[in-house]
Amino acid sequence: MPKTKFKTLRRRLEEVIALYPDATCTQRDVFATRVAGINKKTFAEKIDAVFDHYRISRRDFSTEVILSLVRLRNEIVHRGLLPDNTDIWESIILVRELITRIFLSEIGFEGRYCCYIGGRHDRDFPELPMLQDKAPL
Repeated sequence: MPKTKFKTLRRRLEEVIALYPDATCTQRDVFATRVAGINKKTFAEKIDAVFDHYRISRRDFSTEVILSLVRLRNEIVHRGLLPDNTDIWESIILVRELITRIFLSEIGFEGRYCCYIGGRHDRDFPELPMLQDKAPL
């Protein structure tokens, strides 16, 4: 929702929270904080924005791959556990690749670099973005 429209909704929700008689001050503060964050972008949307910001290739990073990485991250960060029978090595390699592409973009690198997705091999950087892989999150 556009920020300008959300601002009105947020104000109304905060009024309801402030007037709710069965909530403690701490509970009202928690609810108000959560309402303030309702309209923020999801982590997956923020990762998607990184690809746009750095104009890096989405090769190997379909929407499904990004969502899978986010789900794995959420399990580890919020539950402190890996899902049963999960080998995270492929995910680690994907995250390494994303960080590599960001770093290479930041330093203005052009040329060959070592990629580990699907086994160690060289790739050209930058690659042309693969727009067919982009789907809205």
